[in-house]
Amino acid sequence: MEISCTLTKEAYTNYYYFLQKKTIKLFRILGIIFLVGIALITVAIFTQNTSKQEIVEDLEIQIGLAIVFGLLGLYMIFGYKPLTIKLAQKLYESSVYMSCEPIVTFQFNENNYKVLTTSKYGIEDCTYSYELIQRVIETDTSLYIMIATNQAQILTKNEDTDLINKITTHLRSKLGTKYALQLSKK
Repeated sequence: MEISCTLTKEAYTNYYYFLQKKTIKLFRILGIIFLVGIALITVAIFTQNTSKQEIVEDLEIQIGLAIVFGLLGLYMIFGYKPLTIKLAQKLYESSVYMSCEPIVTFQFNENNYKVLTTSKYGIEDCTYSYELIQRVIETDTSLYIMIATNQAQILTKNEDTDLINKITTHLRSKLGTKYALQLSKK
Protein backbone atom coordinates (compact mmCIF):
# COMPACT_ATOMS: atom_id res chain seq x y z
CA MET A 1 0.00 0.00 0.00
CA GLU A 2 1.30 3.41 -0.90
CA ILE A 3 0.06 6.86 0.09
CA SER A 4 1.50 10.35 -0.30
CA CYS A 5 0.89 13.52 1.68
CA THR A 6 2.42 16.96 2.05
CA LEU A 7 3.90 18.15 5.34
CA THR A 8 2.06 21.46 5.60
CA LYS A 9 2.20 24.07 8.35
CA GLU A 10 -1.27 23.00 9.49
CA ALA A 11 -0.25 19.32 9.71
CA TYR A 12 2.87 20.16 11.75
CA THR A 13 0.97 22.59 13.99
CA ASN A 14 -1.67 19.91 14.70
CA TYR A 15 1.10 17.43 15.57
CA TYR A 16 2.90 19.89 17.86
CA TYR A 17 -0.36 20.84 19.57
CA PHE A 18 -1.15 17.14 20.02
CA LEU A 19 2.18 16.63 21.79
CA GLN A 20 1.48 19.57 24.12
CA LYS A 21 -2.14 18.68 25.03
CA LYS A 22 -1.24 17.26 28.46
CA THR A 23 0.90 20.29 29.28
CA ILE A 24 -1.88 22.66 28.22
CA LYS A 25 -4.37 20.77 30.40
CA LEU A 26 -1.95 20.91 33.35
CA PHE A 27 -1.46 24.66 32.89
CA ARG A 28 -5.23 25.20 32.85
CA ILE A 29 -5.65 23.22 36.07
CA LEU A 30 -2.84 25.17 37.75
CA GLY A 31 -4.35 28.45 36.53
CA ILE A 32 -7.70 27.55 38.04
CA ILE A 33 -5.98 26.59 41.30
CA PHE A 34 -4.19 29.97 41.33
CA LEU A 35 -7.42 31.89 40.81
CA VAL A 36 -9.36 29.87 43.41
CA GLY A 37 -6.48 30.32 45.86
CA ILE A 38 -6.49 34.08 45.34
CA ALA A 39 -10.25 34.20 45.88
CA LEU A 40 -10.00 32.17 49.09
CA ILE A 41 -7.13 34.29 50.42
CA THR A 42 -9.05 37.50 49.61
CA VAL A 43 -12.12 36.23 51.46
CA ALA A 44 -9.97 35.19 54.42
CA ILE A 45 -8.31 38.62 54.62
CA PHE A 46 -11.58 40.51 54.72
CA THR A 47 -13.35 38.16 57.10
CA GLN A 48 -10.68 37.99 59.78
CA ASN A 49 -11.24 39.89 63.02
CA THR A 50 -8.48 42.47 62.86
CA SER A 51 -8.47 46.21 62.86
CA LYS A 52 -8.86 48.13 59.63
CA GLN A 53 -5.37 49.61 60.06
CA GLU A 54 -3.75 46.15 60.07
CA ILE A 55 -5.73 45.13 56.98
CA VAL A 56 -4.66 48.28 55.09
CA GLU A 57 -0.98 47.74 55.99
CA ASP A 58 -1.08 44.16 54.73
CA LEU A 59 -3.09 45.01 51.62
CA GLU A 60 -0.22 46.70 49.78
CA ILE A 61 1.74 43.46 49.58
CA GLN A 62 -1.31 41.24 49.19
CA ILE A 63 -2.82 43.25 46.36
CA GLY A 64 0.46 43.12 44.46
CA LEU A 65 0.73 39.37 44.95
CA ALA A 66 -2.94 38.88 44.05
CA ILE A 67 -2.46 40.81 40.79
CA VAL A 68 0.67 38.85 39.86
CA PHE A 69 -0.87 35.46 40.66
CA GLY A 70 -4.18 36.47 39.06
CA LEU A 71 -2.49 37.43 35.81
CA LEU A 72 -0.39 34.28 35.92
CA GLY A 73 -3.53 32.19 36.50
CA LEU A 74 -5.34 33.86 33.61
CA TYR A 75 -2.33 33.35 31.34
CA MET A 76 -2.18 29.67 32.29
CA ILE A 77 -5.86 29.22 31.49
CA PHE A 78 -6.20 31.31 28.34
CA GLY A 79 -2.75 32.22 27.03
CA TYR A 80 -0.69 29.04 26.94
CA LYS A 81 -2.64 27.30 24.15
CA PRO A 82 -2.33 30.20 21.65
CA LEU A 83 1.33 30.56 22.58
CA THR A 84 1.89 26.85 21.87
CA ILE A 85 0.23 27.10 18.46
CA LYS A 86 2.23 30.23 17.59
CA LEU A 87 5.44 28.47 18.66
CA ALA A 88 4.62 25.47 16.45
CA GLN A 89 4.10 27.78 13.47
CA LYS A 90 7.39 29.59 14.16
CA LEU A 91 9.24 26.26 14.42
CA TYR A 92 7.76 25.18 11.10
CA GLU A 93 8.66 28.44 9.39
CA SER A 94 12.20 28.45 10.80
CA SER A 95 12.93 24.95 9.51
CA VAL A 96 14.35 25.21 6.02
CA TYR A 97 13.40 21.61 5.37
CA MET A 98 9.78 21.72 6.60
CA SER A 99 8.90 25.14 5.25
CA CYS A 100 9.41 23.93 1.68
CA GLU A 101 6.46 21.56 2.26
CA PRO A 102 8.07 18.21 1.42
CA ILE A 103 5.98 15.43 -0.08
CA VAL A 104 6.14 12.27 2.00
CA THR A 105 5.28 8.91 0.44
CA PHE A 106 4.67 5.93 2.70
CA GLN A 107 4.93 2.38 1.36
CA PHE A 108 3.62 -0.23 3.79
CA ASN A 109 4.90 -3.75 3.16
CA GLU A 110 4.51 -7.00 5.07
CA ASN A 111 7.82 -6.81 7.00
CA ASN A 112 8.64 -3.08 6.97
CA TYR A 113 7.60 0.28 5.67
CA LYS A 114 9.39 2.88 3.57
CA VAL A 115 9.27 6.62 3.87
CA LEU A 116 10.28 8.53 0.74
CA THR A 117 10.56 12.28 1.31
CA THR A 118 10.86 14.55 -1.70
CA SER A 119 11.67 18.24 -1.35
CA LYS A 120 13.58 20.91 -3.23
CA TYR A 121 16.63 19.79 -1.24
CA GLY A 122 16.57 16.27 -2.60
CA ILE A 123 15.11 12.86 -1.92
CA GLU A 124 15.44 10.92 1.30
CA ASP A 125 14.55 7.24 1.30
CA CYS A 126 14.42 5.29 4.57
CA THR A 127 13.16 1.82 5.38
CA TYR A 128 11.89 1.10 8.89
CA SER A 129 11.04 -2.09 10.71
CA TYR A 130 7.66 -2.18 12.44
CA GLU A 131 9.50 -3.04 15.66
CA LEU A 132 11.04 0.46 15.63
CA ILE A 133 7.61 2.07 16.02
CA GLN A 134 6.92 3.03 19.63
CA ARG A 135 3.25 3.66 18.88
CA VAL A 136 0.86 4.93 16.24
CA ILE A 137 -1.74 7.51 17.17
CA GLU A 138 -4.70 8.08 14.89
CA THR A 139 -6.46 11.43 15.11
CA ASP A 140 -9.27 12.88 13.01
CA THR A 141 -6.82 14.30 10.48
CA SER A 142 -3.60 12.30 10.75
CA LEU A 143 -1.69 9.21 11.74
CA TYR A 144 1.34 9.92 13.91
CA ILE A 145 3.87 7.12 13.59
CA MET A 146 5.94 7.71 16.71
CA ILE A 147 9.52 6.53 16.28
CA ALA A 148 10.79 8.33 19.38
CA THR A 149 9.20 10.07 22.36
CA ASN A 150 8.79 13.42 20.58
CA GLN A 151 9.45 12.41 16.98
CA ALA A 152 6.87 11.19 14.53
CA GLN A 153 6.30 10.61 10.88
CA ILE A 154 3.11 12.45 10.01
CA LEU A 155 0.72 10.78 7.61
CA THR A 156 -2.08 13.20 6.81
CA LYS A 157 -5.38 11.54 6.00
CA ASN A 158 -6.63 12.31 2.52
CA GLU A 159 -9.90 11.77 0.68
CA ASP A 160 -9.12 8.11 -0.09
CA THR A 161 -10.82 6.67 2.99
CA ASP A 162 -10.62 3.08 1.67
CA LEU A 163 -6.83 3.30 1.46
CA ILE A 164 -6.61 4.96 4.88
CA ASN A 165 -8.77 2.17 6.35
CA LYS A 166 -6.52 -0.48 4.77
CA ILE A 167 -3.42 1.21 6.19
CA THR A 168 -4.90 1.57 9.68
CA THR A 169 -6.04 -2.08 9.63
CA HIS A 170 -2.56 -3.15 8.52
CA LEU A 171 -0.86 -1.08 11.24
CA ARG A 172 -3.24 -2.39 13.91
CA SER A 173 -2.44 -5.97 12.93
CA LYS A 174 1.31 -5.27 13.01
CA LEU A 175 1.39 -3.19 16.20
CA GLY A 176 -1.43 -4.46 18.40
CA THR A 177 -1.50 -2.43 21.61
CA LYS A 178 0.93 0.14 20.21
CA TYR A 179 -1.93 1.49 18.06
CA ALA A 180 -4.06 4.17 19.72
CA LEU A 181 -7.19 5.84 18.42
CA GLN A 182 -7.63 9.41 19.68
CA LEU A 183 -10.43 10.96 17.68
CA SER A 184 -11.90 14.22 18.92
CA LYS A 185 -15.26 14.25 20.66
CA LYS A 186 -17.93 15.94 18.61
